[in-house]
Amino acid sequence: MPTVRARHATVHALLKSGHSRRSIGRQLHMTHRTVRSFADAAKPQDLFRGQWQHNRASVLDEVKPWLDELCDEGCTNAWKLREEIVPLGYRGS
Repeated sequence: MPTVRARHATVHALLKSGHSRRSIGRQLHMTHRTVRSFADAAKPQDLFRGQWQHNRASVLDEVKPWLDELCDEGCTNAWKLREEIVPLGYRGS
């Protein structure tokens, strides 16, 4: 199964080439709500933030920009990401 980032890129590429959301849903076997979510998200990271997180502090708040940068560079290994943020002050598990 393709990653969220790959599916996001595919949806945006198809939209840019003129495909309708309905057509994209049929091609990618996605519901109209899923296509809408991917289409409305400017970047893949926007899909990872749940509604409950908008007004709530997180132990990752201080390192989120760094994590976003690492993910953009293609690092998706959770252990490697943790190794990168611990020296920055992250104390979670």
